[in-house]
Amino acid sequence: MSKELSDRQRGVDERIVEISWNAQNRLYKRARTLARRGVMGQKIQIAIARELVGFVWAIGQLVEYPEDQGSAQGKARGSG
Repeated sequence: MSKELSDRQRGVDERIVEISWNAQNRLYKRARTLARRGVMGQKIQIAIARELVGFVWAIGQLVEYPEDQGSAQGKARGSG
């Protein structure tokens, strides 16, 4: 791992770092597999983007928001 990446990950929750590495590895392998099968580049990008959303959602579940910020977000969505 590069020093730059190590510096960026300093202070980040270990679970988030683990999810990000899992995403990196899985999405890379998936893109390469699809490319070897002859799938068009645009379809590969869409497939990878769809899978990436799942990883982003998983990280979002781990993030804790301050109480006042969370309630403001709820109001913005019309639930409050």
